[in-house]
Amino acid sequence: MKRLLYSLLLILSIKTISHSQTASDKPLSEIDVEYIEVIPDVYSSFKTKHLLLVDYGQGFNRTFRKDCVLKDDKGEVMLFNSPMHAINYICRFGYEVINVIKRDSDLNGDRYLLKRIKKQ
Repeated sequence: MKRLLYSLLLILSIKTISHSQTASDKPLSEIDVEYIEVIPDVYSSFKTKHLLLVDYGQGFNRTFRKDCVLKDDKGEVMLFNSPMHAINYICRFGYEVINVIKRDSDLNGDRYLLKRIKKQ
């Protein structure tokens, strides 16, 4: 019984690890560019959840943002508690923030320029 339980846990952990997040339907792990721009954007009217727009040069129309929104493996929009939560999340994919472009109004929000960390 223990062997079956351990096997089941192993299979579930592998399945969890294999999930991928996508931007423009391309997994983040497969985006092979040196720089990306990420734009946290308010999702709810109460400003309690944020989504993340990712621009890696794929050519999207910011008016129709569905093309650049970060999504999970089920195609659902990923929501974050704050802009910093979103930035910390994307940095787990091997990027570091190199510049923050501050905006004067809440309409557009700040933009973050990230650079891929070179593997040694």
